[in-house]
Amino acid sequence: MADSAPVTPGSDPPLDYAPRPSRKRRRWAWAVLLTLLAALALGAWVRRRDIGGMINQGRLLYAQHRCLTFDPPANRVVYEEDPAKSQALLSDPEYIFARAPGNDRIPAAALYWPREFRKWPEASRYYRGSAPPAVLFMHEMKTPAGERVLVDVVAEYDAKFADSILVRVQAVDPATWRKASSPGPGLVTRLVKPPADREPYQPNRTCSVRVYAGRVDPADPSHFSIPYEGSGHRGVMEGRLRDTRNGGEGIDLQFRRVIERATETTPLDSGRPAPDNRRP
Repeated sequence: MADSAPVTPGSDPPLDYAPRPSRKRRRWAWAVLLTLLAALALGAWVRRRDIGGMINQGRLLYAQHRCLTFDPPANRVVYEEDPAKSQALLSDPEYIFARAPGNDRIPAAALYWPREFRKWPEASRYYRGSAPPAVLFMHEMKTPAGERVLVDVVAEYDAKFADSILVRVQAVDPATWRKASSPGPGLVTRLVKPPADREPYQPNRTCSVRVYAGRVDPADPSHFSIPYEGSGHRGVMEGRLRDTRNGGEGIDLQFRRVIERATETTPLDSGRPAPDNRRP
């Protein structure tokens, strides 16, 4: 048996270390590591467009997700024409103003323009108005066949028609990692402001309206509603997705006035032809 070094009290026994790797072996390990790093860098450079596209698509899908899940409070005012209340809303950076005719400094209406809509890269693809709109509704919905779609409803102030506002509805087939988004059914119509929506037509009539954030029906994901009011009267925009597989029109938007003295509701009747709610 080999003699071991004597151990004195209070001292640690000597340790036997493995021999250090040779210089040649260390150089070989470094060469393998550098080769792997160079291969990864070369692969990233060759596929830089694909990587950049994936990053951009990831950003788009994140922005789209925020639109699909957008859920402002039910009492959120999204369109306001009352001068004093418009000024109060415009202190919030989420609002912009529509310019009054003949005076760019006077706001004619306060429009809700949330960050989720502004940051969505494809918003300009599906909305090409001359000015930013008010976002009345934006959320994921499902068709009667169970197809998932993003629906947004926007409104524009129109100085030429003081008794109504322009309303645009657009359904969008959402983008995925493998495909871009695509437009679904859409329509353009007008919301006749109260009380012009329930009284005989009068030319050059001026009315004011306030619109609240729309909501998806919890019992029916193909149905949404957007309440509005003006001059002491109330109404509701009712939107519904239709099944287009059998030649359906895709989206149906109707207006109904709320009868203050009763619990029933009746179809919109303004004393003139109803707005064309089915025009694509």
